[in-house]
Amino acid sequence: MVFANWRFKLQVSDALSVCLCVESRGDSQFMLVKTAELLANISGTEERP
Repeated sequence: MVFANWRFKLQVSDALSVCLCVESRGDSQFMLVKTAELLANISGTEERP
């Protein structure tokens, strides 16, 4: 999925269970936050409203 200032790709691999690629446009801290959000969502540990 592609957004204004970041993107991610999640794919199933034969060698690995799942591969997550997260990129941002020059903001490494933002990328870390989004990576943590995605991992929480994938693992089912995200907080729900």
